[in-house]
Amino acid sequence: WLTWDRIRASPARSLHILLGKAIPGGVMALTQLALLFGFGIAVLGLRIQGSVAAVCAISLVLVACVASFGLAVVGVVRTASRLNLVSYVGGLAMGGLGGALTPLDLMPDWVGTLAPFMPTHWAFQGYLEVVGSEGALRDVLPNLAVLAAFTGAFVAIAAWRLRFGEPKRWA
Repeated sequence: WLTWDRIRASPARSLHILLGKAIPGGVMALTQLALLFGFGIAVLGLRIQGSVAAVCAISLVLVACVASFGLAVVGVVRTASRLNLVSYVGGLAMGGLGGALTPLDLMPDWVGTLAPFMPTHWAFQGYLEVVGSEGALRDVLPNLAVLAAFTGAFVAIAAWRLRFGEPKRWA
């Protein structure tokens, strides 16, 4: 919709612009997770054995991590086509290498070595702890801490590289 230049020309502060771009996407992602869990419970018979608060906490921190990853990518790449490439391939790689698409037991050993370096691994392991066993919020605190650390690292990259005055090419 090419509104970026007009938004930057407005009196809005950079932080407010970022929040205005990130919050709707975060709400949409949380809604998708709620619908996914709701569908699983209503249609597939999914039972959350542990704390629902822990599921909510993992979901909130995961969405913050994904949003900060997006901001970091926007800060690093120079074109919209590269943004699409890095975000799609990066998301698929994080999901696959983190064990969210296929159980790590079925993957080669080297994938298990890389998995802890993927935020999806920590989110998925946290969900398994809560959904598959009787995990409480305290049981997923390490997962939340690692996801928060990834979020902080992505925010730091975004703060370092994101320049509001720098135009992005669309090619």
